[in-house]
Amino acid sequence: IFTTIVGWILLRQQFDRRFLLGMAIAVFGSIALVANDFSLTADKLAGDSLALASALFWGGYLLVTEKLRDRSSIMAIATWESILSTIFFLPVMAISGDELFPHSLQGWLTAIVLGICVIFTVGLTTYSLKWLSSGLVATLSLLHPAITTILAWSIFSETLDFLNLLAFLVILLGSYWVTSSKTGVKNTFYEIE
Repeated sequence: IFTTIVGWILLRQQFDRRFLLGMAIAVFGSIALVANDFSLTADKLAGDSLALASALFWGGYLLVTEKLRDRSSIMAIATWESILSTIFFLPVMAISGDELFPHSLQGWLTAIVLGICVIFTVGLTTYSLKWLSSGLVATLSLLHPAITTILAWSIFSETLDFLNLLAFLVILLGSYWVTSSKTGVKNTFYEIE
């Protein structure tokens, strides 16, 4: 929602009714997916506040990366993102008292695998923003909780109730509507086909 609204206001991006309806359906499905976890306790509100802040930062990241993608290469964006992230998180880790480097082979392997995953994620997200609007990418990110729920069910034997399955189908329907709208796909994509 944040990415689409800011993209519309600041970047003058246009979205048709099909896109907006699909986004609303996918957001509704995401809310339904987590509805049974809703609580007003202090720890849940703190977690929800962090999730909201994360959504705002993710939307800002997509908007900035989309704008940079018009002028810079994927490698330049990924390099600067890594440098700025390191500069920002080193003081945070120093203040929190966390260790900077792993002390075991398993720790190093975990760090290497996570680094490879981050490189692929940044590269593919940055690449996609040349062809797709940040609003479309952000809306498709709503599939993450649904996919995580399915993986938790299949790997960890988590229970899925009817509401989870219904919410997953609603998110898929919203994602279909968003991707079938041509306003989320940039004109340059159609020019190369």
